Amino acid sequence: MRTLFCTTGTAALGETFTAAQFAKELLSQGHECYFIAPKLGSEYLQTLGFGISSILVLPSKKDIGLDFTKNHNYIQFTNFLKSINPDFIIVADWWHFKENGDSPNITYSLDWLNSNIKLGTFDHLGFAPQGIKRRFEKLPFQINNYPPLPERYSFIIRPCPHHDNINLTENNIYYWSIYNDKLKIDSRQREDVLYKYNGSDKVVIIHPVGIWQQKLIEGIFKVNNIEVDFYYDLFMKLMFNILSKFDNNILYFFISGTVKEESVTRYNNITLIKKPPLKHDVFMDYLAASDIFITDNISSSNLSKAIFNNKIAIVYKNSLNMQTDLSKHSYVQSLELLNIINLLKNNNLLFPYLSFPIGLNELEDMYINNTFSSTFIQQELFDLDGNYKLFDNIFNNESFRDKLTIKQNKYISNNSKLLSAEEILLRNST
Repeated sequence: MRTLFCTTGTAALGETFTAAQFAKELLSQGHECYFIAPKLGSEYLQTLGFGISSILVLPSKKDIGLDFTKNHNYIQFTNFLKSINPDFIIVADWWHFKENGDSPNITYSLDWLNSNIKLGTFDHLGFAPQGIKRRFEKLPFQINNYPPLPERYSFIIRPCPHHDNINLTENNIYYWSIYNDKLKIDSRQREDVLYKYNGSDKVVIIHPVGIWQQKLIEGIFKVNNIEVDFYYDLFMKLMFNILSKFDNNILYFFISGTVKEESVTRYNNITLIKKPPLKHDVFMDYLAASDIFITDNISSSNLSKAIFNNKIAIVYKNSLNMQTDLSKHSYVQSLELLNIINLLKNNNLLFPYLSFPIGLNELEDMYINNTFSSTFIQQELFDLDGNYKLFDNIFNNESFRDKLTIKQNKYISNNSKLLSAEEILLRNST
């Protein structure tokens, strides 16, 4: 079988990673896999071992300016399609494409596809096939609704994690395991990371931030003339205020696209190491060396990697909004915290979220009665007491850590029972 993956990674790469894992599984069974990807996605796929000859990168207007014509791309697209003659085309994910079928960077259209080829989509957020109307909870910018899945699509693949992995199929929805087992750890590479930073006797925290998150946050703060960095000046200020109350020596890796070169800073008992984005294999070495994983994006693909590495994973969220009476709220116990919340509130940026800064509170329904939710900890960012108790349990309560590991192992075990990539396509080959 030959499969073409249409990936959309112009800023975020989680969907591209899923498509790559699905493709690797098919390749291991002797099938052929190809990709259409933007430049960033192509570079990422190559770091995962895919050859440039299997990837079509179409130029955008941003790339070549006035010389850009969709007709030129159409010729490249159709020639590529003819040369590989795919049996299946899988999109990651359908809602990234515009209603007229155009890709996010408008380099090609799904309408150019041969209608006789079976078309499927990954459904990371669980909104297919019905789509969903966004809850606009005073977000600082407009976000479109996720439209219903067009009838053209014949099957849906829900990657696990993050979905519940109890069922194999529901109608034309297939639950598929990104990972079948715990991720293998290269102990030598792990020890090299710890040795490099003198971290063998420290609690190691890893905190990666998505490129798309940074771009959106920078844009929002610039429009509002806010001259602070959300993560350095707000998020980590809260984290370090809590972590400095403990006796543990802490190594805190912050990985972000805004970091151009590595820097090391000391804060009491905390050594902060800021690092630019890491290649996949290098990131996995740093994850293996860590004890705790932190994110403020519940749909993060790195969250999955942390859990399948049996790491303590914390997802930060916020329930405060512009109408919250801060004078009566139990979270507000320090002037520093109040100043941070007021800065956000004064700029119309205090809103509930599961994924900062886009909200995605609609995902709450997906994680209810979902065994994946038991594998990590959801924590309110501005709840200082709750955060202190959480880290106290992590540092000092072995039973707390063991219970979390047991839940992770149960989810990991269930994942091994799901249909393979090959089985999903074979079920849709007729």
